[in-house]
Amino acid sequence: RGSFSKFSRYCADRGVNPKNCSPEFIANYLKYLHDSGSQYSTINHARSSISKFHDGFNGTQAGCHKLVSMAVKAVFKLNPPLPRYSSTFDPSLVLNYLKNLPSNSELDLKILSQKALFLLITSSICRVNSARLLGPQLLVYKVELFLLNLPLYTNLVLISGTLYPTYHGLEKTSRPGHVRGHLYIARFCDDPQLCPVFALTEYYERVSYFVASLELPHIIIQASDLLPDRHTFFISLKPPHKTVSSKTLARWATDLLSAAGVDTTIFKAHSTRAAASNLHGRNLSSIQICKLADWSTTSGVFKKFYLRYAE
Repeated sequence: RGSFSKFSRYCADRGVNPKNCSPEFIANYLKYLHDSGSQYSTINHARSSISKFHDGFNGTQAGCHKLVSMAVKAVFKLNPPLPRYSSTFDPSLVLNYLKNLPSNSELDLKILSQKALFLLITSSICRVNSARLLGPQLLVYKVELFLLNLPLYTNLVLISGTLYPTYHGLEKTSRPGHVRGHLYIARFCDDPQLCPVFALTEYYERVSYFVASLELPHIIIQASDLLPDRHTFFISLKPPHKTVSSKTLARWATDLLSAAGVDTTIFKAHSTRAAASNLHGRNLSSIQICKLADWSTTSGVFKKFYLRYAE
């Protein structure tokens, strides 16, 4: 309904009724959106919204009128909805940058947060928004496997060196019968500096001091009981360390890419998924990559949007 509200304001400024305006007026509005920089998908969505609330023309929906359809097709030809990236950045740039940083325990919280986020996305090929949805439930237990110095409080369930951080909400692709409740983060034994398990556990050890410093028996508690404004795994860098948004996480990722020498005028945070796919493609099949990223193997999403060569 937001698109139709915008159309209604456009009509009100010109003294036109949005529910019975002419097809020429609707076509001019779609042209106005295009001239204002709107993408094809936005304009097509506006056409659908107008069609839903408009009275129509002699039994024909407004969006199906020949003139309106021609306007939308013209936008498609002038500004086709092509994939944003024809290539991706070389992930080795960022990995080499991370490898040359001091150890995790010596990093400040800002760099550690960026590193933990990047390695999380790279190892699981998850969205930035999916990283935001990692929940704050804390499984209280002691871990001594692999000499990981974990605090008493952690929501990272560690089984045979693999982390399973859980979600507190639905991902973008969640639907009835298809809900992924956790991520699969494997330990990278070849280089501790690039191991996502080490980075994530160090990050949580660091921020756990913002949550609580008590020593409790083996129980399950909620982080919200200790830090009311916290609802996610990643928290803000400054007090009172509240929940961060997807935009904040995207900025963290972009800042890290820029520091590593990636051209961030071209490649943004979401391009990390394509770079991660390229990296995993050296050892995994396309079916295995789709399973890791939670993509359908039949929809062609991977090949259409994420299978890119590295510059």
